Amino acid sequence: MNLQDFIRTVPDTPKPGILFYDISPLLGNGQAFAQAVRQMYEAVTDRFDTTDVLIMAAAVADYRPVTVASDKIKKKDGDLSIPVERTPDILGTIGPQKTHQFLCGFSMETKDLVENSSAKLAKKNLDMVVANNLKVAGAGFGVDTNVVTFITPDGTRELPLMSKADVADAILDEILKRRSL
Repeated sequence: MNLQDFIRTVPDTPKPGILFYDISPLLGNGQAFAQAVRQMYEAVTDRFDTTDVLIMAAAVADYRPVTVASDKIKKKDGDLSIPVERTPDILGTIGPQKTHQFLCGFSMETKDLVENSSAKLAKKNLDMVVANNLKVAGAGFGVDTNVVTFITPDGTRELPLMSKADVADAILDEILKRRSL
């Protein structure tokens, strides 16, 4: 089943938010909605023991405000600083706990793509990192194409410029090949 076929099997979802799918049997069962990092963290960690493959395409946010104002913050003379704190690192938490799961994370790098992504693979105990190369024309945000490199414990494989749908299919194909499903 390719990604487009999978997407067609998924019911409409409310927005905004983040939707998680239990991909066995690829029908959208076991879905959970999250609109905040803490909700995403709980949704993933609560289901992790029964998960076979987890693809974490992006971090919701690495930082959040320490406090949230209940009213509008009025403009004053001078600058304003908003203190922030780290959000939970979902992959950093579950990676060391994995037993049978295949974990795929993503990275977005502007320099030292392979080195930084390989460090993430090792640090978070991942099986694969999809490294996005933002330095190549036609890749990244605001376009329908991308250039990615698969980083695995046994090496790297750079994909050529291709549509994002084809990148998604290639990711699923790589995972299936590595899982021997």
